[in-house]
Amino acid sequence: MSTTLKISILLNIILGIIIYFTFGRCKQSLPIVTYVNRVIEVPAKSGILPVILNPPEIKTEVRIINKDLLKEYIAKQDSASKTEIFKEAITEREYNLNFKDSLVNIDIYAKTEGVLLEIKPSYTIYPSKVITKDKIITLPSKPKNSILAGVETSLPTDVYPYIKTSIYFQNKKSNIITIGVDTNRSIWFGYIVKL
Repeated sequence: MSTTLKISILLNIILGIIIYFTFGRCKQSLPIVTYVNRVIEVPAKSGILPVILNPPEIKTEVRIINKDLLKEYIAKQDSASKTEIFKEAITEREYNLNFKDSLVNIDIYAKTEGVLLEIKPSYTIYPSKVITKDKIITLPSKPKNSILAGVETSLPTDVYPYIKTSIYFQNKKSNIITIGVDTNRSIWFGYIVKL
């Protein structure tokens, strides 16, 4: 075989491999999207707001007076009855109010003596669970071009078994071009297609 023919064959092989790897591209796979429900547990929380002592009076133009209590006070003739009504008006009182629903419990303590002296709110937020839907995007791995090498042997039909060594060029579509040489000095070319 002449040198020109050998160079021509080698250049054709190299050109074929370049074309094979350039145009044998694989279609890009779409990402895989899955949704997963996740439960987030929100812990309970309790707290006390600052105590308000002697809250400032709200300035208004109109003052509301308990007219029934005032009429009763004027109608009384003796000072003992008037003193009892006055004591009733200035008696120190304490109140505990509770507001409760499925999310929160609020307790309010108030102290009065004719006017509001003290108010102390406290709260408890119950534990709850929040369900969220998480979106998980999985990108498929991109196939790669690879070069493989291998050795093959034949069963002897003659006196000698043959041994063949090959180089395999695998593209992204998993198709393979093979180039090999055996002990009989034969040159092998092949193309393997993924089914």
